[in-house]
Amino acid sequence: MHIRSTVIYPFMLRMVALLLLLFSPITFAAANAYPERPISVIVPFAPGGNVDLSTRIVAKHMSETLGQSLVVENRAGAGGLIGYDVVARAKPDGYTIGSMAISSLVVTPKLNDRDELSLDAFSPVGAIGETPMVLEVNVESPFQSPQELFAQLKEQPESVSIGHSGIGTTGHVVILLLQDAMGVQFNVIPYKGGNPAVQDLMSSQVDAVVDQVSSSLPHIKADRLRALVVTSQERAADLPDVLTLHEAGANGFHSTAITGLIAPAGMPTDIAQQLNSALNEALQDEQVQAQLRQLGSVTLPTTIEQFTELLETEDARALDLMERNILVKN
Repeated sequence: MHIRSTVIYPFMLRMVALLLLLFSPITFAAANAYPERPISVIVPFAPGGNVDLSTRIVAKHMSETLGQSLVVENRAGAGGLIGYDVVARAKPDGYTIGSMAISSLVVTPKLNDRDELSLDAFSPVGAIGETPMVLEVNVESPFQSPQELFAQLKEQPESVSIGHSGIGTTGHVVILLLQDAMGVQFNVIPYKGGNPAVQDLMSSQVDAVVDQVSSSLPHIKADRLRALVVTSQERAADLPDVLTLHEAGANGFHSTAITGLIAPAGMPTDIAQQLNSALNEALQDEQVQAQLRQLGSVTLPTTIEQFTELLETEDARALDLMERNILVKN
């Protein structure tokens, strides 16, 4: 018996050691490394727009970094609410994330009493880019400068019609902020998208439009539209001779279209950080930067904390506009 036990004992030790190795924390973590399968990216707008194209540009590079495909899916409708709802209801495991436009994310749910889609429903991942807006008129318009436009509005409120791409969009919010800053009142006309508004402007059906620089730039360069002023803090690189609203008299005015990535609330911090790192790595890539510049966007790399602060600032601004009855529910 003594001889048999000395033979079996080393064998048992080896078995125990093997079991410990198989179920050790290191092996368990490796078996559950993120991501293990493709990641769905919900775009809450139609294909071809700034948010959609920006998302696809960074998703391609992020796929290479993460070692898994990022599959972009457009879920457009209701000013972005349909797509945001899909993201908010998804399991917070990092396999369903979404892109967003900052104004629609913080404004549209408020205007439609969708409290379940407040910022608390999402985990911020990071910003993608920032695109200035432009206040423009038809090239045949009598307004040669923003000062002339504002002067007429002060003498004759609502005498100038102005279009934007839809309720709750950045263009809509810019007009509301501009009216408040300059003490003027436009005849504001919402459209279902920026392109219909611009087409009406070129056919003189509306007096002015606020649109993204990237969308209107071809028409401005072709002398069909006249850019009066941009909404960014600095002059737009593509329109260096066009004043900023701050320079035109709206002191400190700064409002741009910002895109970014979000996820369902409750996503683990380590997964959020991994996605943020992959996104920022994409934004450092020269080809990605060049592609975003073609859309009129400047890359905007942020930490999760910086992006969270940015969203909260815009959310507070939207609440202030509502409390002062500048932004009114439908």
